[in-house]
Amino acid sequence: MGFEFNMADLHFKADEIAWKILREGLRTKILFKDDEKNLEFHITECSPNFVSPKHSHKNDEWVYILKGSMSDETGTYNEGEFIVNKKGSSHTVKVGASGCLLMVCGSGFPY
Repeated sequence: MGFEFNMADLHFKADEIAWKILREGLRTKILFKDDEKNLEFHITECSPNFVSPKHSHKNDEWVYILKGSMSDETGTYNEGEFIVNKKGSSHTVKVGASGCLLMVCGSGFPY
């Protein structure tokens, strides 16, 4: 007994997906979106020294830092670190001098 998983159920090349500019210094690629579950999985790129406006999270958000660093009111986070922004939390994100590339999963975007 067990489950079957077919790796070919969904396959595409992320570099073939166009970037969507969210605001100056911030762009994203939506890799997967499930409207029924209200869930998105995307890659977000922040320019060097980018500062986001303070924003609140409508739902939980999971973030993995692929490259670079960023900080907020709770600390500084670097490449290889995983962050969970809980529903209702708010912060202002400040990106390091080398920029930041993030893998993000959550719902309720934009903030």
